[in-house]
Amino acid sequence: MKMCTLNYVDKQHEICANIECFNQEAVSSPENRARKLLRETTYWLYDESTDSFGPSKFVGFKSMTFECYNDWVKKAKAHKGKFLGEATRRANEKTLDKKFAFNATLSEKLLEWGEKLFGVDIFKNVDQHKWRFIKLRC
Repeated sequence: MKMCTLNYVDKQHEICANIECFNQEAVSSPENRARKLLRETTYWLYDESTDSFGPSKFVGFKSMTFECYNDWVKKAKAHKGKFLGEATRRANEKTLDKKFAFNATLSEKLLEWGEKLFGVDIFKNVDQHKWRFIKLRC
């Protein structure tokens, strides 16, 4: 297993690399981790150049992979805690100098993107009004 650290992103190219990694590994992620993230995530980053999304909780750490993400979630649960995304949201906002905001067009795109990955029921019973986005071009 690669060495996993919880250092926050501070460069746009790190965010872009993590969006790419998320999209490459999502379907085969361990323990259905990507499916869970799609259903639970509020804050999303959208890469216009690839028409793809990444959840802030995943994208906000340097060199994140599903192997590392899953490991950190398990460690948090073992200590009766949660692997929270507040700090990664702030790191992404600071790095990009933008705030997450509601965007109806990106909500529609997120629906289409998620359904392509995991099928039409992926967002069933998910409150889509909670979604907030930052748009970038990688």
